[in-house]
Amino acid sequence: MADALISVVVEQLAPFLLDKLNKEVKLVLGAPEDVQELHDTFDKIRDVLDDAEKRHVKNVLLNLEKNEIKKVPESAWLEKLKDVSYEMEDVLDEWHTKILKSEIAANESSAPDGARVSKKKVWSCFSSPCSCFNKATLHHNIGRRILKLKGRLDHLITEKEKYKFEVTKKDDEQQDKGLIPVSIWNLKSLRTLLVCGMDYCEDLSLLSDLTSLRALDLSGTKIKELPKEIEKLIHLRYLSSTGVEELPETVGNLSNLQTLKLNGCYKLRRLPDEIGKLVSLSHLEARGTALKELAETVGNLSNLQTLILNRCGELRKLPETVGNLSNLQTLKLNGCYKLRRLPDEIGKLVSLSHLEARGTALKELAETVGNLSNLQTLILNRCGELRKLPETVGNLSNLQTLELNGCQELCRLPNDMGKMVSLRHFEAEHRGLEELPETVLPALGRLEFLEDLNLSGLHSVSQMGIEVLGVLKNGDSSAAPVIAFPNLKKLEIWNMIHWEELVIKTTVNITLMPLLQELRIRYCPLLKSLPCQILSSSLREMIISSCPYLEVSYLPPFMEELTLQRDAGPLLISLPIQNGLHSNLKSLTIWNSPHSTLPQGLSQLKALQTLKIRDCESLTCMSDELQHLTSLQILNIYKCPILGPRCKKEVGEDWSIISHIPNIQID
Repeated sequence: MADALISVVVEQLAPFLLDKLNKEVKLVLGAPEDVQELHDTFDKIRDVLDDAEKRHVKNVLLNLEKNEIKKVPESAWLEKLKDVSYEMEDVLDEWHTKILKSEIAANESSAPDGARVSKKKVWSCFSSPCSCFNKATLHHNIGRRILKLKGRLDHLITEKEKYKFEVTKKDDEQQDKGLIPVSIWNLKSLRTLLVCGMDYCEDLSLLSDLTSLRALDLSGTKIKELPKEIEKLIHLRYLSSTGVEELPETVGNLSNLQTLKLNGCYKLRRLPDEIGKLVSLSHLEARGTALKELAETVGNLSNLQTLILNRCGELRKLPETVGNLSNLQTLKLNGCYKLRRLPDEIGKLVSLSHLEARGTALKELAETVGNLSNLQTLILNRCGELRKLPETVGNLSNLQTLELNGCQELCRLPNDMGKMVSLRHFEAEHRGLEELPETVLPALGRLEFLEDLNLSGLHSVSQMGIEVLGVLKNGDSSAAPVIAFPNLKKLEIWNMIHWEELVIKTTVNITLMPLLQELRIRYCPLLKSLPCQILSSSLREMIISSCPYLEVSYLPPFMEELTLQRDAGPLLISLPIQNGLHSNLKSLTIWNSPHSTLPQGLSQLKALQTLKIRDCESLTCMSDELQHLTSLQILNIYKCPILGPRCKKEVGEDWSIISHIPNIQID
């Protein structure tokens, strides 16, 4: 990776130009081609920059090992590149700050009491007569400076000379004591400061001298307190610490701060009210802290996109003002085990796409959750006190992933789940309880885009009928055909001890799971049959485990992998190949079979390439049918105390049956 001091420019400036302010930059430079050309210029310097920085770091480390004071040769273009890059960044930084201030000014001057101005109004104020700065003059000045700097960048690509780097003995002494080297405070152009492995630290007030600092990372140190002088780092964009116990109020003056990480600050109990002044903040993390609540002013962080509060074990609630975070996209509250509710105002988070609250004490969700029109992921695993979901979750038309594993008190699922037209992945697993209140499954078959369905531990379910498929009981034979689970590709059902059958009794023409590719059914001891519609030509992989009564009418002709584990029922006695159909099965695994022989019908598996037999203590001999399998390439026999010795090369009783197989592995 390139030098951390310039990485902000190389990695972030070009996207900043092209994306965030694309329209405004076009006005500055006059044409889209100028924007793209500037982006390409930064791309060209990456390779040269990488090579020079690697050689530079290598030489510095070599000198430190020798404890020598020596000048390290480098290219003059690198120093000049830093200068011009930083100047370029300052120009855009100034520009972006003025735009933000204009937004705030417009918001305060034009919005009625208690109301928020829409984005459209905010940006329209940029051209209004009462704008806080002259747009034309700003564009002219910045455009001229950007074009001039771009010319200097183009010239620097090929220029190469030497520059100076010096390590002093005094710095070495400071490092030996676990202190920041004195010379660091003299680097007025320093952009990135990473401080690692310091057990203690001297007065950090000298940080205020590093006025060009963009990134400050104090992770892995025992620095407990940040100086109030940190407010002078007006260009700071990234701040991270793992040890602070309290933030100074002056942190609110860091108007350009975009990322604040306080992960592992286990004694941090509060954030100052001034946190709400961080108008540029887009990412806030406080994992594993002692926060009991968030300041009400957090609702002022209008640009916040990510809020992560995982493992905040003392957090009991979120402020109602969280509903003002109109740009929030990700909210993670995993492991906040004292959090009992989310405020009703959460329904105002119109941009929220990911909500996670694993292992919390939530008892219910607010009805307003149904207003989260952009929500794509909702994860509520191990919410042991969650008793119900509001019917309004059916309004989450963009929800793609819903996980409810381990929600032991969840009695029923909302009937309106069938309206979740975008749902692709659904998990509902209840382990560890012998009985649950009656579980009502919604019309999951209506979920047009559902691709992955995992149902587990629903012990009260004995039948799944046509209601689950989204079909009325008294169907009309003249009605249009119904396709249930039209895009389902993977179905996994396990640990459902009372499930006996999937019942389809209707006069409506039903097509069931036409795209199903993987079918996995485990530990359903009473299950007797599956609808033949599931065994379609699309099925490629099937696993049956601990289903002693399950009868499968035939093996799908294009299925490639079959695993039979423990007592898999009649399949372990005879493989049902449908008359007249060629089996495409390539891999067969038999695991923990309770029978003394392999299933009949192996000779019909003309395409079989791999046969694995594992942990079958009762198997007494190899099937003669294997002699006819000319495509079989691999035979794996593992932990079969009787069968294994019988298949030993040349000396085993069954060696003649398998000797034609190229690769035989016996433990």
